[in-house]
Amino acid sequence: MDRHLKNHSRRALGAYYTSAPVADLLCRWAVRTGTDLVLEPSFGGCEFIAAIQRRLISLGSDAPSKQVMGTDIDPSAFQVLKERGFSTEPTQFKNEDFLSLSTDAFDVPGFDVVVGNPPYVRHHVFGQTIRENAKLVKKAIGIDMPMQANLWAFFLLQATRFLRLGGRAAFVLPHSFLHATYAEKVRQYIATHFKEVQAFSIREHLFENEGASEKSVLLFADGWRQRGNEARSTISMVAVNDIDVVKNILFGSADIPESPKRLDEHGLDLGRTRQLGDLCKIRIGLVTGDSNFFLFDAEKARRTRISGNWLSPIVSKADQINGLTVSANDLFTAFASGERSAILDTRSRDTEIETEVTTYLGTMHEAKIASNITFQKRDIWHQPFDDLVADAFFTGMSHIAPRMALNPERLHCTNTLYRIFFDSTAALSKKQIALSLASSFGQLSAELEGRPYGSGLLKHEPRDVRRLRVLLDGPDDAAVDATFHKVDICLRNKEFDNAAQIADQFWIDRGFLYKQSLREIERSLDRYREIRLRRTQ
Repeated sequence: MDRHLKNHSRRALGAYYTSAPVADLLCRWAVRTGTDLVLEPSFGGCEFIAAIQRRLISLGSDAPSKQVMGTDIDPSAFQVLKERGFSTEPTQFKNEDFLSLSTDAFDVPGFDVVVGNPPYVRHHVFGQTIRENAKLVKKAIGIDMPMQANLWAFFLLQATRFLRLGGRAAFVLPHSFLHATYAEKVRQYIATHFKEVQAFSIREHLFENEGASEKSVLLFADGWRQRGNEARSTISMVAVNDIDVVKNILFGSADIPESPKRLDEHGLDLGRTRQLGDLCKIRIGLVTGDSNFFLFDAEKARRTRISGNWLSPIVSKADQINGLTVSANDLFTAFASGERSAILDTRSRDTEIETEVTTYLGTMHEAKIASNITFQKRDIWHQPFDDLVADAFFTGMSHIAPRMALNPERLHCTNTLYRIFFDSTAALSKKQIALSLASSFGQLSAELEGRPYGSGLLKHEPRDVRRLRVLLDGPDDAAVDATFHKVDICLRNKEFDNAAQIADQFWIDRGFLYKQSLREIERSLDRYREIRLRRTQ
């Protein structure tokens, strides 16, 4: 119980203690001479402190314990420090919020190395003091980063302020470093202020023994330059299974794989592209309030004896969209094969509600109806429909790539997908927009704007969808219709590579893509997917 309470307290501080092998790996890379001064800004269980000392001793340091300094806001960390035989002198180790410290707090001209595992704390649980200190860090750095950032981001930025010219930083970070919207500012800052940067996405759960499922990124940044450089470094991003592969790349003979590039690094004229959010409005699908109750497959319809007159086709999950369009026939086929692709529909019609439907509605307890907030927002609790008819649906979760499917038959979808409503201009070119998203260009944009989740899923929030870059070339014409039809057939046959190639050729023919830039786009797309899917080298 005592251990559980201690762990609970540590979680509140965002503390997940690093194992000795991981700490040794980072310190072996970062600490390179026996005279290095090293800062650990959140030392917690002191694993990094011990690893730093071991590394300094191996490099011939005469007084390694005096060359490492650190901070921690948790008083219990100082008890661990004492138990491990380290000094607890306040000139060397400070029981303060690291974000509050000035760069002269340790009375040294700067550090050769900052290394560690910063706390992972979401912005909505920041206390007022931490929030104010985070604002001071932003001001000192001169970075326009949203206050919705996780605490690790502020720690990393603050840590760089303590480095000497040419210094190194090595950190264990959450996977959000690679995909969170706010992390883009952090990545830009790191790339601008260090000469070389490598980020390793680790498939192995580094904190599994700590009860955390957070995926990790090991960041290695070398050659600190305080004034920055307009010519940003490229962050080499590598997906690996475990830290042994990282060790082989850093110290062994393994080659570093080619780093993926951003859209603006492929020689494309992005001025000829548009953001999807400029062409349409994006809304979530229908919120049923109880999908198990409202959604039907064929077996459930048979069991409840509810006829098809009281069921309407609906897209309830991404894999019910097979091509660039979705039809009632697609959903009827899915329904017959066991998919929940029909929804109970009791809206006004010529006949009274049949007895079987009334009986089924009666199985929903009155107490649940009264307590369900979604039900209470409706005039009739069992009618989840609105008057909006989407022009297209967008799959917010995908393993391969998200897809936009046009909705010519005015169907509905649940909130597992997004509804697209084009403005009057974009509606004339909606097939082109779908073709753009199906192309390698569109898929790379999706990788850059989305965020990876468990099992390699790529997720897009509505704001991510709005930022997607699309190619557009006037109103649809016969060539658009023919290409759209070919890509639709390929996707329905799960010929994903062929579909992308046909879409790519369409944009090459129209002068938006070039074969050389396309090859580079394809290489970057493959690397981003490797990182997301965490394949081995």
